[in-house]
Amino acid sequence: MATEQDLTSTKPSVHRVILLGDSGVGKTSMFYRIKDGIFRDAGVSTTQIAEFDKHFRNTQGEVTIQFVDTCGFETYHSSIPPSLLRNVHVVLFIYALDDSSSFLHLQHWYEETFEVVPEFLANKIIKFMVGNKSDLPRRVKKDQVTDNCSNRYGVIEENIFEVSAKEGTNIDELCNKISECFAPQKRTPKPKPKLPNETRVPTCRCS
Repeated sequence: MATEQDLTSTKPSVHRVILLGDSGVGKTSMFYRIKDGIFRDAGVSTTQIAEFDKHFRNTQGEVTIQFVDTCGFETYHSSIPPSLLRNVHVVLFIYALDDSSSFLHLQHWYEETFEVVPEFLANKIIKFMVGNKSDLPRRVKKDQVTDNCSNRYGVIEENIFEVSAKEGTNIDELCNKISECFAPQKRTPKPKPKLPNETRVPTCRCS
């Protein structure tokens, strides 16, 4: 079972995942569903960036993932600051299944992201397309999502998810898939410290 630990900075062994999309698609509700396992209505948007670290065990071992929520940042700013995408390994492009305009507007977030990220790092970022609010009547067709993901955004089919932050549907499956993208960091054992007064005893070679 995954446990979580709050950290103040991103370490090399922590894989950073950011949630991007229009205001109102449920990014913050999804963030807290992953963090606490409960549904929290986002309420009023704020400009404070939120993040937390969570440990997952995949088929190769344990990995640590840091989830980052913009918390309504997009409501007050027209572009993504480079600092927000620093050290990002995965981007979750999130739209609402009951709002077709939020899906069409993902092109803006895609272009914004890869204008900020240096070209030599862009190909290393793993992209997911996540449709939230699967508990509501859908207005975005599945074939529309699949075609756009592969042709326009370069998102592979296995990285396309439909979830419900409210009911928790497919949230664990999404997190497990994200964790499978990373290999655990191998820990090098520390050398045994030498005692200050430790002396080498000569080997006796008696005949």
